[in-house]
Amino acid sequence: MVPAAAPLKISSPTDLAGSLTKGTEWTNDVRAPYEPRSGLKIDLDGITKTDPQGWLRTTAVRKIVALDPEGGRTDIYRSGKLGSSLWTIATDKGIAVTKESSGGHEATMQPPELIIAWPVAEFHTSWRWHDNRQKPEFGDRFEMWGPLLIKTPDGEAPGYVVLQRITDEADSKLIAGSIETHIVPGLGAVYTAHVQSIPQFQTAMRIETRLTSMKHGSGLEPEIRKYVASLNK
Repeated sequence: MVPAAAPLKISSPTDLAGSLTKGTEWTNDVRAPYEPRSGLKIDLDGITKTDPQGWLRTTAVRKIVALDPEGGRTDIYRSGKLGSSLWTIATDKGIAVTKESSGGHEATMQPPELIIAWPVAEFHTSWRWHDNRQKPEFGDRFEMWGPLLIKTPDGEAPGYVVLQRITDEADSKLIAGSIETHIVPGLGAVYTAHVQSIPQFQTAMRIETRLTSMKHGSGLEPEIRKYVASLNK
């Protein structure tokens, strides 16, 4: 990784999310391999027709639909269907998720899970997070690099790369999946690569999401909250 030419000047942690105003909307291209390994074929939201390179493709939309006490509620639609919701806050330590909902199941993070750290002077930083109801070794591990030049819909811009490693629920020595996120201040997440292991097939599923457009909402950005738990380096 090669640092961007100049350090970034970020006025608020909210910049790392792009915006947390109601109505802000991100539209993304989504792709996944139809055959992640020989003989194993999958579908993406029922889609089985591939492009010439063998990828399944669809569209995802993220939209902030409400400002709740738990944070800005972002509904995530893929192939036109609501798949999940996230509640996000901006804190003095960075961007954190307080709650998520998927498949009729809701989970509250105690404490909120810091997913993007407020940038430090060093090019690389790392932290760990675990819910208070689980053992520390089963928490998520994060690393963040930057500033780096990141691809956006309008060309390259300086930003950050965040790698989240998700620990296996049964064995803390194993990684069940990972999420690589490319962040550009003022836009938020412009690219993600979500990798999830499929143990019975000894392979992994990869879903990539790339931003195509962003529309800002209206109103004032939410107040910056104080992060209530210290980070475990």
